[in-house]
Amino acid sequence: EEFTIRGTDVGYLYNVTLRMVPTDSDPSWHVDKVEVIPEGGDSNEFQIERWLNKDAPTLEAYRYNRPTRFTIAVQTTDQPDAGFDGDVYLKIVGMYGTSEETQLVNGNAAIVPGDYQQYTVSLSDVGPLDRLEVRLVATGKETKWHMASATVTNPSDGRSYVFKRNDWVEAGTTVEVPRDMPQADYKVVVVTSDVADGSYDGDAWITVYGADGRTTEVQLVLPGATAAAPAPDDGA
Repeated sequence: EEFTIRGTDVGYLYNVTLRMVPTDSDPSWHVDKVEVIPEGGDSNEFQIERWLNKDAPTLEAYRYNRPTRFTIAVQTTDQPDAGFDGDVYLKIVGMYGTSEETQLVNGNAAIVPGDYQQYTVSLSDVGPLDRLEVRLVATGKETKWHMASATVTNPSDGRSYVFKRNDWVEAGTTVEVPRDMPQADYKVVVVTSDVADGSYDGDAWITVYGADGRTTEVQLVLPGATAAAPAPDDGA
């Protein structure tokens, strides 16, 4: 079906949110893809291939990003038990979404302590990179890998992104490795509205997003006050 809508000109399109209202007579909808074509512009394709229903009436999808040959250089620390003899899988996460998962290493080519290996893989170009998702599957004797870092180079724009871990990755888990970025100081001013009961005396945290990535979540602490324990992750 084709629809015509009117909305704010948001410039470059990179994701859409689609929501349905299930009914008793029609409780589900399987969407293959969505195309959004701005007037006078090019088609933007969003691959969906998922169900919408009463349990999941809303979904978010990123635009189809054409495959690009990335170079990924991986460094293992040199401590004696740092190697891994199983499978290593990786996704890249960027401004325009998350790539498909690719297998970097299999048990036939074990990683050894101090190892430096370079791989060329085909992944969706998801724009400026924010983090990696690394997953291990134990197929041999080792159950963990002491990863030093990974450098991902996108030949289409020549940019390289460094992701430092210097810690263990355990088999059976997925670890997010944020991009290594310079630190900066920000002044944050929060203005509380003057509506009735608008004040708040609890703990608050903030994350700042920009074109080159995002900060970690940081607690807003007044001068002279003491920071609280980290807030529980509510999955948002």
